Amino acid sequence: MKIIKLGNIEIGKNKKTFFIAEAGINHNGKIRIAKQMVREAAIAGADAIKFQTFKTEKFYAKNSKGFDFFKKYELTENNFGELKDEAVKNNILFSSTPLDFESFDLLEKIKTPFYKIASSDLTFLPLIEKVSKTKKPIIISTGMGTNFEIQNALNIARKSGSKKIILMHSVSSYPTPVIETNLNSIILMAKKFKVPIGYSDNGDESFIPILASLLGAVVIEKHFTLNSKLKGADHKMSIEPNSMKQLIYNLKNLNKILGNGKKTIQPSVKNIVDLARRGVYSSKDLEKNHIIDKNDIIFLRPGNKSKPKFNGIIGKKLTKNIKKGDPIEF
Repeated sequence: MKIIKLGNIEIGKNKKTFFIAEAGINHNGKIRIAKQMVREAAIAGADAIKFQTFKTEKFYAKNSKGFDFFKKYELTENNFGELKDEAVKNNILFSSTPLDFESFDLLEKIKTPFYKIASSDLTFLPLIEKVSKTKKPIIISTGMGTNFEIQNALNIARKSGSKKIILMHSVSSYPTPVIETNLNSIILMAKKFKVPIGYSDNGDESFIPILASLLGAVVIEKHFTLNSKLKGADHKMSIEPNSMKQLIYNLKNLNKILGNGKKTIQPSVKNIVDLARRGVYSSKDLEKNHIIDKNDIIFLRPGNKSKPKFNGIIGKKLTKNIKKGDPIEF
């Protein structure tokens, strides 16, 4: 698997899980809340925080319900500059999903380090082409996609100059039913598309991202809110700061927990090996030059120098007197 850098953090096999706090539109259109989300995500240990950037009239028809819905969550151009500055100040990567060309231009203007393509725009190839031409890392979500559509998006991204592509397995239902998460897609996508695979979680079960990471997801994205009881689109199925902090802690330690797979005696065990294993002891008083037979010995804890040679001690000659209960050693 290719190693990709987001900011100065390496993404790939045997690297720590990269965590994106998906702020989305959970700021409810208020820059004050958005800035607080940046700070809380940084405190929780997230590697990046991601928003959505859009001019509603550029991506939604005015006579639709969707237009009125998104319009109330729209932030200004200056707001996104402020959010980028807030992220830098709090040592967390800023990113966003551009939903139209003008918004992408804005994000480029404020030097956004990497981009996310929404699941709904997997087939919006002109946007993928435009973003890919920056040659910055691009994360493509596949929540509504087929293998054919994913391959088309990859082809366009690569043709446009992108060499740093991460695909995100996702299911675009909110919240995603557990039985529909289909996490084995992470394994199959990695084999088929030969790029790093992440998981964008739209569910409300905290163990799903852990399972996704175990199956090979190198990036985890989780919807984030300051308060799940707030009114708005995604608050109810989003994770709050304290719960996110615990999830990130678990994910960051996952590689350490899994280890390198080699079966060795761990440092914390070494001090108890001799106490826990058995050694050879005399079952009776024995005299020097006695030839040991099986009735002369008993196997007891703690172990001693004879422990690797239980069978080899039968038939050996004693070099000194041994009392009952004493260890017999080579």
